[in-house]
Amino acid sequence: MFLHQAFDAHALGLWGFIVFYGLDWIATVPPTIALANELFGRNRGPLVYGWMFTAHQLGAAFASWGGGYLADRTGSYRLSFVLVGAHGLDHPPLAN
Repeated sequence: MFLHQAFDAHALGLWGFIVFYGLDWIATVPPTIALANELFGRNRGPLVYGWMFTAHQLGAAFASWGGGYLADRTGSYRLSFVLVGAHGLDHPPLAN
């Protein structure tokens, strides 16, 4: 929700976002693979993870296109950042 402010903070704010986002993203891959293997078994777990990864990439492509579309229409990415941030706040935590 605040990424647009990182662009105004010279390079330091954007670099902070890049480092945090990169570490955050890669930290989810091993636990997701382990969870898929635990829930679906070692034979089907990798296949399930592959479909989850594919769905993730399709969602990312749609979100990228949507962000560009909104930027073309409004002249700014601000609305895209706020919508994505609000969407992330709407999700309840996973049950144990």
